[in-house]
Amino acid sequence: MQLFISHSSKDRDWVDRVQKRIEAADAQAYLAENDRSGVGHVLNDKLKSAITASNAVVVLLTANAATSPIVREEVGYALGLNKHVIPLVAPEVASNPSALGMLNGLEHIPFDREDY
Repeated sequence: MQLFISHSSKDRDWVDRVQKRIEAADAQAYLAENDRSGVGHVLNDKLKSAITASNAVVVLLTANAATSPIVREEVGYALGLNKHVIPLVAPEVASNPSALGMLNGLEHIPFDREDY
């Protein structure tokens, strides 16, 4: 099973933790920055291909990710493909419906940086 991790590069510490949890569950975590197969190709094509090939998309939705156009595009593309989207939402984002974007109303998993 492959899970695409949609995230902001500014949240690298949290991305690493989520990746380790996914891999501990015997699943593969896809991170675009670790995929060297697309070097020299259009980034959007690489992302679309990886989302299409993944079983689900995990969105690490922090304040950084909520304002990232790329994260929003990844979520929209995944939803357009009817992919299962698993939002991990920081408290500061969960309390702001506009920050949730297309994930507003979707059941999510809250996470807290202070109580991981």
